[in-house]
Amino acid sequence: MAVDLQNTVASLLIKDKIARDTGSRAEDGGSAVEKNIEAMKLIDKSSEQIAEVIGVISKIAAQTQLERQAVRRAHDRRPSPKASNRPVVPNSARTARRSGHKRASRVWG
Repeated sequence: MAVDLQNTVASLLIKDKIARDTGSRAEDGGSAVEKNIEAMKLIDKSSEQIAEVIGVISKIAAQTQLERQAVRRAHDRRPSPKASNRPVVPNSARTARRSGHKRASRVWG
């Protein structure tokens, strides 16, 4: 009977060690999950900033295209070859370009 008791105690000690090791690994896994969640939040924030920058770039590209069209129209309507070669750019295009630059500066600091 003493031998059975010793075997039972030894078995319980082994099981206790296994349970403690498993608990420790579970805590480590929980920490890893928390780190991954934080990394995903940073990626999400960066993605939002990138999307905002892409939006600004798209608006600048659209305004640049409008400016080119305005220059072509102004060139086509020029009264004589002696007229100024300086492009005519609408004020709205200049304003949009400035506001796009300001938005980009806010995003990237």
